[in-house]
Amino acid sequence: MINNNIVKRFIELSLNPVPVKEGTKNPTRKNWTEKLKLSDVGNYNFGEIGISTGYSSLSLEAIDFDLDKTEDPVAFMESYNKMIPKTFMIS
Repeated sequence: MINNNIVKRFIELSLNPVPVKEGTKNPTRKNWTEKLKLSDVGNYNFGEIGISTGYSSLSLEAIDFDLDKTEDPVAFMESYNKMIPKTFMIS
């Protein structure tokens, strides 16, 4: 289970944390796309945590690559990284 202080820190960073059932990608909060209030954190069991992207998280967007479906994952990522400006990269 995720420590509530971590969840609260995500909210302080203007991200929208989503409680997720452990071992799945299924949100346990019915209205998970709506911004979670700091005062409501204790109402949810964060078995795992996701981040709702888009408007509720300052227009944060995510890209998900299924590298297990590529012929050469390392070459794919090296090629992709060359296309992205260094100022966009988070390490």
